[in-house]
Amino acid sequence: MSLYFALTVTSVFKTEFFPFYAHWLAECANPALRMLGQNISISGAQILSPEFSVVIASGCDGLAPLAIFVSAVLSFPRPVRAKIAGLLCGSITLWAANYVRIISLFLLGRYYPAGFRVMHEDIWQACFILLSTLCWLAWLRKTQPAQPPTVNALD
Repeated sequence: MSLYFALTVTSVFKTEFFPFYAHWLAECANPALRMLGQNISISGAQILSPEFSVVIASGCDGLAPLAIFVSAVLSFPRPVRAKIAGLLCGSITLWAANYVRIISLFLLGRYYPAGFRVMHEDIWQACFILLSTLCWLAWLRKTQPAQPPTVNALD
């Protein structure tokens, strides 16, 4: 986690990586939103429509929950192969959840603006922390070493 937070304050992260990544997230949401009948355009990290617009800002990108998950997997004693598989599955799951989050927040902002703030700042934040924890727990359970059967001395 320290490495993640150290990277987020660098100028390369702020001026090169993050703008590219946030724009990419917006572009990824574009086809789904268009399929859902939204007349949108993308400008940088902003998803725009005549009725509503949203910006994918730092903290709304899914990177922090991903960093939590990656940190948990890397710090727990499991074989490297299990860690790689867990990192791939968990990262895909968290990215997909963030994709759904971006689309749902845009639609919520457009059709129910009164609920946008609560959903954005409270519910989705908590859901992501919970989801990253659940991904880690699922990985732990799946990679748990087999326990030898216990023998009852009275048998």
